[in-house]
Amino acid sequence: MDSPVPSTILSPTTPRMNPRVHPPSRPSSRLSSRERHTDDILTDLTPSTTFEAFTSPSGKLRASIEAASQSERAFGIRATLASKKIQEWVNELSGWPWPVESGSAGFEMPAAKRRKISDEANGSQELEYRGSLLTADALQYEARLEEITGDMEDLHFEEIKRQVLDTHFSAKSRPSSSASSAPMPSFLSSYTKMDDFTAIVTATVLQALPNLSRLMRLMEVWNIRLAVLQKVPPLLTALDDTEVALKSGWSAMQVPDNHDHDSEGAQALSRDTFNVMKSVLQDKVTSLGQDLDYMLDTLEGRPDTLPDSWLDRMEAIEQDYGEWAVAGDRRVREGEWARMAKARKEAEDAQRAKEAEEAEAARLKAEKDAE
Repeated sequence: MDSPVPSTILSPTTPRMNPRVHPPSRPSSRLSSRERHTDDILTDLTPSTTFEAFTSPSGKLRASIEAASQSERAFGIRATLASKKIQEWVNELSGWPWPVESGSAGFEMPAAKRRKISDEANGSQELEYRGSLLTADALQYEARLEEITGDMEDLHFEEIKRQVLDTHFSAKSRPSSSASSAPMPSFLSSYTKMDDFTAIVTATVLQALPNLSRLMRLMEVWNIRLAVLQKVPPLLTALDDTEVALKSGWSAMQVPDNHDHDSEGAQALSRDTFNVMKSVLQDKVTSLGQDLDYMLDTLEGRPDTLPDSWLDRMEAIEQDYGEWAVAGDRRVREGEWARMAKARKEAEDAQRAKEAEEAEAARLKAEKDAE
């Protein structure tokens, strides 16, 4: 019986049939050093430092900036200036005072005690407020938003962004490898190799995009807040004025008048007088409601809201006006009926007196004739 053939044991030096697996090739030390240099530059990139580097080249960015052409440096200054200004505006608007908690606190006027202390601190001069903000500050913010809007237009940031995207992320086809006819992925085909300078400018612009989005949101929020705040003082005045006017309207139907009163001693409210009062009150209530609706529509879908107390007062005013109008119309009709009844009674009394006089005259005549 033949003995089994021992299996061949391959030594470490024995060649194998499988292809040799080559470790991934390392980039050249020069390329690795360049990439590390670019990464270091981009890591330290901020709007302020980048703009300063472009205007006064020094440090890591100096070589890259000085190697660029004059037109490239001019474009880089435009891009970094835009990024710097956008960041500054975001910081500025983020620092404007507004209550941290969402809700109506920003639109509420300061309490009387707090306002008195504030006035005393400012030389006892009464300060005007728009909600929680001083009127002077609100006016300053309105003017500042207009300035920022104009300055943003002067930056032409959309043009800068479009130039960066068109230049470095344009849809250019790259020659495929001779060993493969497979198309390259779209994100690779649109990528263009960048030098340090181009990478810096591109990173600066891309870094500014989220700041620009935040700036636009802040400007929208503050434009809306200031538009509503502008309505706050006249709204509160109108609420007070309308409430006082309604009280006067009720008093007009209840205060007795010695010269013109109905059978119950209450003032006889004429139809003309009532219609004039109703027209005035209706205009006040309607105008007040329109102002409040404008403010509510402006704030719709936003965390900022109007104080519930204002809405409650408006609801009470509308209800009070409706009740007053009904009561006033009833009082006018009652007065008209009372005057009609009084006139009828006076006519009847006059007729009876006349008849009595005629009867007395006839009696006297009859007595005289009898003599």
